[in-house]
Amino acid sequence: MQACQSLKRQADRDKCLESAIKAVSPKPAAEAPVAPLPTAKEAAQARIAKALEASRAVQSVANSGTSFLQYQSYIPPFAIALDQFKAVAQLPEEKDAAMLLADALDAYTDAATYWQLDNRFYSYENNRIGFPDAQPAALAGTVDIVLRYKVPLQRADMFGFQKGAPLSTALSTIWEYAQDKTNAAQDAINKIGKPTEAARAQPDATPQQIAAAKRLATSENDNPWQMIVTSGFVGGTYSAPSYSAPRLSNSVAGVKVSAYGYRDGWARVSPKGQTEQWIPINQLSNVE
Repeated sequence: MQACQSLKRQADRDKCLESAIKAVSPKPAAEAPVAPLPTAKEAAQARIAKALEASRAVQSVANSGTSFLQYQSYIPPFAIALDQFKAVAQLPEEKDAAMLLADALDAYTDAATYWQLDNRFYSYENNRIGFPDAQPAALAGTVDIVLRYKVPLQRADMFGFQKGAPLSTALSTIWEYAQDKTNAAQDAINKIGKPTEAARAQPDATPQQIAAAKRLATSENDNPWQMIVTSGFVGGTYSAPSYSAPRLSNSVAGVKVSAYGYRDGWARVSPKGQTEQWIPINQLSNVE
């Protein structure tokens, strides 16, 4: 500054002072780079990550040859992670993924139930002797589960009066179903931003209508299940409002029926395309 004052011309002094001030002034800090916002797909992937991880953890322990108690302990963390994901799910694809993961959770839970019933059934020595190759579904109380997941059945006793599945066959079938649902949930998230098949096929259908159609879909049996109606069934009408078809109106206790389809605890005992008739699964027994 003193050097600037020694200059004779005012213009030179002013220019010198301006340069000196600039030299000692702090330089403005460089602006920090702004991170790009996540895409809708990336945000959804972050929200569902823990639920997918928990589901795959159940599958992993199932594939490792675990014990019943260890396997069962992996289900509650998955249920918690799924509830947390449901609470933050925003996009339609996320809600579809949540429904698929709920199906996977149901399957893992049903596998635990089947396993527990199998342990209970074979805790009796006579059952171990009489049914060494397969758990008889009707006697063990697992008809609903084997129908729901289309578990391959075989002769459970030497005379062929009862049919059922070995524990390993039932569990592997149910676990495969759960894994497929988990993979489908991941696929639903991966399709965010892309037009769905349902939307292309039904351009005028609302998301709610498409979701309702998925929920009402009936699982068709490749080969009809041969069942016997228990004595407790007397016919009547549906109590659930989501069904429009009547169930069998006459008493058919003890009669053999063919189960052509399954939906939410009900078996359709009429061929596809004919007038629908349904019976509650818990009113059927003695798989043959």
